[in-house]
Amino acid sequence: MKVELDGGSLTIGLLARVASDGASVSLAPAARKRIAANRAMLEEKIAAHEVMYGITTGIGEFSEHTLTPDELCDFQRFLVYSHAAGIGEPLPAAVVRGAMCGRANVHCHGHSGGRPAVTDALVGALNAGGDAGRVRERLGRRVRRPGADVAGGALPDGRGRGVLP
Repeated sequence: MKVELDGGSLTIGLLARVASDGASVSLAPAARKRIAANRAMLEEKIAAHEVMYGITTGIGEFSEHTLTPDELCDFQRFLVYSHAAGIGEPLPAAVVRGAMCGRANVHCHGHSGGRPAVTDALVGALNAGGDAGRVRERLGRRVRRPGADVAGGALPDGRGRGVLP
């Protein structure tokens, strides 16, 4: 059974089929359009040099620094690296698959600003089985960002540790 993600109809039962039973997923055409439209809007704002926290600026104490186009690419990549530092035992595959499916479904709302290729990579990794052994259970005493472990493998330089191809 294939589960179609659209941002609104994912139930616990369908999520369990993806997470535990290995059901494949697809994106609804309308969701794909929302993702692409939202990214296009964001690209327009970036091209217009609009100041947007964490997108065209640093974060935290560096939020007053507007990033150059070269810094922007590095900043986004290093942000993923900085959060992909889990330790401990690998999370069970069902937990990782459930998190990946949930994240892809959230993208379907069309408000995340990510490139469509990111959502496609999540869907592709789910459908290929993914490597759940790379997502760790915790990050010491700090707030955990397991999505960075998942996303890290999608970075083009290969330095990420994530499950995406």
